[in-house]
Amino acid sequence: MSNPTKNAECSPEVAFSNIIFASGSPFRDVDLGHRGSDGLHGYVPSLDHVVADVELDKLRKTFELIEAENVYLNKSIERMDKELHEAKDTSFHLSHQIENSENLVKKKEVELLAMEKRLKASETLNIGFYRAIKELKMEQEESRMIKEDMDRKV
Repeated sequence: MSNPTKNAECSPEVAFSNIIFASGSPFRDVDLGHRGSDGLHGYVPSLDHVVADVELDKLRKTFELIEAENVYLNKSIERMDKELHEAKDTSFHLSHQIENSENLVKKKEVELLAMEKRLKASETLNIGFYRAIKELKMEQEESRMIKEDMDRKV
């Protein structure tokens, strides 16, 4: 404590009400009945109450810390559960879209095969038409030549 009194950090009453005194002793513990055996109870009669309050405060703070951690962990679990649900939902939709796309590809493959068959049939018809036209042109040319021959003879 400081001198003069006006510079004091606290009064003796405040200091003594907040003090916990402990010292070591080479002697065995002495049982005084209702008082503790450490000898402090002789100096501070309400030491049991102070120690209990300190321990209770320490337990309260530990409980509050654990409770805060539990709240944080619960929120984290809820957030992760929501994210997992969203991921599963997205996975389901993607799987459904892939299945639809695969079905569409199969349908288009069937259509493509049908178109290829029609194209080959069309090519075969075109070849037949080309041959028929070529034969008709040759027959026309022969007919023209025969007609010219006949016209000359007449």
